[in-house]
Amino acid sequence: MANHSSALFVALIREALARQGIAPPVLADDRPRAVTTSLAAKKELLETVLAAHGPGPLLRIGLALDAFVETPLAGVLGTIGNTVVTKQAAKVTAEFASNLQRALSGAEASAPVEQKTQR
Repeated sequence: MANHSSALFVALIREALARQGIAPPVLADDRPRAVTTSLAAKKELLETVLAAHGPGPLLRIGLALDAFVETPLAGVLGTIGNTVVTKQAAKVTAEFASNLQRALSGAEASAPVEQKTQR
């Protein structure tokens, strides 16, 4: 695995955070106009935001894609996102229907499944 990441993707993250009123943290490895950034710097950015603001702002990163429509990044993320959504749609729909049925019948809804992350 390469030890670098797309600087354009990091720019997308920063744009999404700014649109949500979150000042993106300054990273030790910030290099304006670079094509790539270190994988460690991207991980530091994501972990810092997650620790300070929870997963919500990170889950909304795609909402800033409109600022990047003229870049290959938008096409790649759009294709990947569509594939993921398609694969997960049936699962999410079934879980929602099950929880709704439980709620309407007075039973407790099942707790959301927590994702475990490796650090």
